[in-house]
Amino acid sequence: MFLLHRHIGKKITVRAPGRINIIGEHTDYNGGLALPAATHLALMMEMESVRDPSWSIQALDPGEHFQLLLHTKNESSYHWVGFFRAMHSYAEEHQLPIGGLKIRFNSTIPIGAGMSSSSALTSALVAGMNHLFGWNKAPLSLIRIASRVEHGYGVQGGLLDQMSIFLSKENQALYLDFSNDSFHYLPMKTPGYSWVVWDSLERRQLVNSPYNQRRKAVENVLQDLHAPHWQAVSATEINNVKGISKEVRMMCHFILEENNRVRLAAKCLKEENIVGLGELLKASHAGLRDQYRVSSPGLDRLAGHLNSQKSCMGARMMGGGFGGMVLSLIKTQSLPELLYGIRQLPEFKRGSGRLHYPVHIGNGLTIEEQN
Repeated sequence: MFLLHRHIGKKITVRAPGRINIIGEHTDYNGGLALPAATHLALMMEMESVRDPSWSIQALDPGEHFQLLLHTKNESSYHWVGFFRAMHSYAEEHQLPIGGLKIRFNSTIPIGAGMSSSSALTSALVAGMNHLFGWNKAPLSLIRIASRVEHGYGVQGGLLDQMSIFLSKENQALYLDFSNDSFHYLPMKTPGYSWVVWDSLERRQLVNSPYNQRRKAVENVLQDLHAPHWQAVSATEINNVKGISKEVRMMCHFILEENNRVRLAAKCLKEENIVGLGELLKASHAGLRDQYRVSSPGLDRLAGHLNSQKSCMGARMMGGGFGGMVLSLIKTQSLPELLYGIRQLPEFKRGSGRLHYPVHIGNGLTIEEQN
């Protein structure tokens, strides 16, 4: 570990947005397709390089502070400290120059909601260290580093969140192809309609969920097929695989069907086909619920209620699943009425907290140097 003297005292502010994923869930780590976009909700991280050989880290929202000594294994009950430890371990393992830091961060991204709050944290940290310590890594390299840091904390996700955070543009959706990590942009034109994210009130934590089990199960089938990714597999080939359960076979079919929904959703966006886009959202939720089996009772009740309303064109669970948020496309003028109706549902009736987040499609990660 070393730090060049010219970097000491340098201050930056990193903004890392949360994201919605319009469609294409659990496809990133399967070499599939996805259609995410960054939102105006974001994590802000102030970083300053210092001589002291430690990281002084403050989480401003909960008012938590931790001093991470770089050569010790000091423990903390704060869950977010694990991401900083994983970042430090990665940098040392790969002999990247690091040094002392003062870090303060806060966020408007709902925690545990499927809007990549954890990825925003790790992406901001990776991008900030690259800037402060002169790593000179290109965006795609930083994206992979941020993903590896999350893997070090136990979440075996793909690159969807990190690519969304680093590469997004205002009022654009990202069409991502994870078979070769290519991407292009599509205009997000939905006049008269709004993207709204709803809280199921079921908190999720992917580290302790069957998320990693789902990934391993479909990866084993792909290996048996000797295919590079799921876009190179047909439904017939899945049906001909021997020795797998009905549940795993359904999971594999979901991946193929979800990839096709991404292709169709891109076409709907280009044509401003709101009805068609809404139907794809509904079909995606049904597949995540019945085939990939990553939904939850709260997500199903909320998505089911929204999909029964005329003002909602379509809704589906979003993110890794097992709790979190539901994404919907609704008539903008009907939002107050829709919110009132959800407040009447038993699980929401007594609550006074925030239940919905209308989202604006924003820019990707930015870094601002401080004087």
